[in-house]
Amino acid sequence: EQALARRVQSRVQCPVRSNVGCTLFHPNDLPAANAWTRKVSACPELAGWSSWLAGMPRGMNEWRRAARASAPVRAVQEPRIVAVPREQLAMLGLEAGELPDLSELLQPALASERPLCGLPLPVVQRACEHAMAQPIDCSEVFARARLEEFVLQGHAARAERDRDLSGPTAADCSLHRADPGEHGSSKLSAALALGCLSPRQVAEVAGRCAAGGAGWLIAHMEMRDYFIYSAFAAGHALFALHGWRPTLPSSQAWQPPGGLVWERWASGRTGFPLPDAAMRELLQTGLCSNRARQNALSLLTKDLQVDWRSGAELFQWLLADHDVAANWGNWAYFSGVGGDPKQRHYKVVSQAVKYDADASYVRKWLPELAHCSVEECFRPFALLAGWPEPLVDPKFQLVYADKERLKCSGVLGGTRPFDKGDKKSAKGFGKGVATSAKGASKGSKGATTSSDNTSTGRMLKCSDSVFRAPMPMSSDGTSSMVAPIGTETVPVSGQSRGRRWRPAASSA
Repeated sequence: EQALARRVQSRVQCPVRSNVGCTLFHPNDLPAANAWTRKVSACPELAGWSSWLAGMPRGMNEWRRAARASAPVRAVQEPRIVAVPREQLAMLGLEAGELPDLSELLQPALASERPLCGLPLPVVQRACEHAMAQPIDCSEVFARARLEEFVLQGHAARAERDRDLSGPTAADCSLHRADPGEHGSSKLSAALALGCLSPRQVAEVAGRCAAGGAGWLIAHMEMRDYFIYSAFAAGHALFALHGWRPTLPSSQAWQPPGGLVWERWASGRTGFPLPDAAMRELLQTGLCSNRARQNALSLLTKDLQVDWRSGAELFQWLLADHDVAANWGNWAYFSGVGGDPKQRHYKVVSQAVKYDADASYVRKWLPELAHCSVEECFRPFALLAGWPEPLVDPKFQLVYADKERLKCSGVLGGTRPFDKGDKKSAKGFGKGVATSAKGASKGSKGATTSSDNTSTGRMLKCSDSVFRAPMPMSSDGTSSMVAPIGTETVPVSGQSRGRRWRPAASSA
């Protein structure tokens, strides 16, 4: 970008000035290298950012506290837009060109004769058709109007305060539901990702109603900054297999993506309704709620132990609001190769009970469950004939409290003991599950964090790499995922606390 600016400046013979407006905290206001106390320093060139940010705290909350203590949020600088007639551009030897529409951009994918990101061609074609049929408005005009509506009409405050029917816990507010609903989400992510809206504009409007419940928007802009500055600090390590500041041991045996298992996960057919609904929503809309996508991520990386970068790259292609730092940063963060000092492993069945208590989200995106009872939506693998064999053993996708309730009552639905304030249940529940998981771009709660909750489903590579152009493991751990499926991988026995899981002979 800097080189392009210099070329334009040399051609048009006029000054070119840029302002950093894509972050909440201006880089000049952040602590200097290895100090992280407030100092006045010049914004470094891009090449020096890794060393300049080397001393930034590892954890998100610690980083946010240090940034808030050092960097005030600057006022929004409105850009001055000057329209240059085409004739004047031609006189300067510049060509305005035409912006391609989405159909032109997707033509290579539609014309491809081989799978893209390991997805069969029909799935790729349907995803492209859905994207072209429902374009997302992320213009500055829309974004500003939406921001004012969301905050000033009280939707932001209600998103923070609303509770679902399963109980009064803070984690049950609409902000954290699998399906936040029409006004449970700001819908500003695409505008922020494309630079049509500045996080400082969000902070300025939310600040007017911070006392009324809109302050969480500012907190989320801080989280977004954490991932942006972490990406600059990580450099190429952001895309490395073992990541930047990994918490997992370097001996972690990541499995290559591909085969029927990868295809089932990517197309939303794992046998677990919540992550399946997340992937189908993503394929059909280009969007996915934060809570739902975290469950899809956990199943792929913690249970199936598939190379986390394959999921990040697939999301990069599918997300309508894709942001490199937020997407890759979140995947690394929750996969254990980012700056997260904890290990989070989501139990996808219990997560559905807690965050989709009425099964409205899975019914919306899984038509095969549209007319099923809530209990059948929680456990279709146990209650519905013909339901596909799950990729991992479902009994390891329940937290302690849900295991006990299922053992005693035979059902998962109904009021949770933890939500009723039962101290004994809460204590047992907390051992395996209910610790804070605030590292997501939208914030979340209810994940496992200890080594006691190890992966329960594993993958076995049957032959050579499942991608014909595999994700090569170079010396720095980087790779690129592009090629079609070659051979297959199958779910085999995995261990958790001495137990073994062997799928039925009819499974993939």
